[in-house]
Amino acid sequence: MKETEGWSGPENLNHVSEAIKKERRAPMNEFEVFHDKGTNRWTVVGAGIQCFVQMTNWQYSDSLKRFQHALEACGMNRALTKEGVKEGDTVIIGEVYSLCLYVQSRSYRAHEVILGLPYDQRIDIWSLGCILSELYTGEVLFPNEPVSVMLAQMIGITGPIDMEILELGQETQKYFTDDYDHFTENEETDQLEYLFLEKSSLQQHIQCPDSEFVDFLSYLLQINPRKRPTADEALQHPWLSFSYY
Repeated sequence: MKETEGWSGPENLNHVSEAIKKERRAPMNEFEVFHDKGTNRWTVVGAGIQCFVQMTNWQYSDSLKRFQHALEACGMNRALTKEGVKEGDTVIIGEVYSLCLYVQSRSYRAHEVILGLPYDQRIDIWSLGCILSELYTGEVLFPNEPVSVMLAQMIGITGPIDMEILELGQETQKYFTDDYDHFTENEETDQLEYLFLEKSSLQQHIQCPDSEFVDFLSYLLQINPRKRPTADEALQHPWLSFSYY
């Protein structure tokens, strides 16, 4: 194990590593929890933390919150404090969200929710992109098919899912083989079938002559969550200030 970061928290954070390992959060399980009886402090260290922070592209000051999300996803609804800060100092944690794998209507559900990754408000940005496309075309962008087929449609239109995201997903094994080939289960035969979808694009799908609008939708529908805008960033897009008169 390569030690890259350290976190500390209250005494009742024992069994954190075991809980996360049971959730198959590789490589998040590449860390350990230590207890210093002298200071009554628990410390979490390991390479998996740094890998997770890099994947989500959060700043160092926010990475503690992101790790807290991972703990909550494993049922560990506990607060952490950074090394050198007294327990109970509320400025470190900031906003913390309880995670649930069943959120968002299926046709508007972001892939990070489907694959069982920690998520933030950017899943709503994905939903907004789906809704705007539907308002323009009159058709659901990603129809309420079996989830595996819907994932294939997402990949076909918005591009492939990053390997590091697939590796961290709790639910990835439901839709991808160990070699990350995409499959679905035939409900009639119970046989696994590989999914191959022809590459398309958002422009081809919605057939809109307004390039600014298409660019705005593409911006909202970034399949990589760290490239998807926040609400504030989305509001700065040129399409929202473009005058048609």
